[in-house]
Amino acid sequence: MSHQVIQPEGWAPAKGYANGMLSADGHLFVGGQIGWTAQQKFEAHDFIGQMKQALMNIRDVVETAGGTPDDIMRLTWYVTDKAEYLAAQAEGGRAYREVMGRHFPARMKPRSRSRQPQSLQSASGEGQGQPPPIWQTVSRQC
Repeated sequence: MSHQVIQPEGWAPAKGYANGMLSADGHLFVGGQIGWTAQQKFEAHDFIGQMKQALMNIRDVVETAGGTPDDIMRLTWYVTDKAEYLAAQAEGGRAYREVMGRHFPARMKPRSRSRQPQSLQSASGEGQGQPPPIWQTVSRQC
């Protein structure tokens, strides 16, 4: 079985991981996306700014593989500060809809620590598109 590396055009190369892997049968696995730009620079230093950037990163990988945000079936968010997340829910919902539209996959939000000191959250998810099948796992760190 062969796999295709998914790397959005213009993005800095991933080091030690792939931004996305598309299997021969159409399942997409998106690597952890944090709230940095395509050039791996943090322009946002707040929770909502990083969340929005990470969502845009996921959308870019998904679209590069031929899918849309509507193909995502599950997102798992990992937040580093539960209180900050809860305080930002309304604004976070607006940012989410701006990037992903009104598609709301199954979600959960455990607490976590990021390997990137500037990162305030992370997330992963799964999905499947038909035809052809597009998604299996979508992962994001923001």
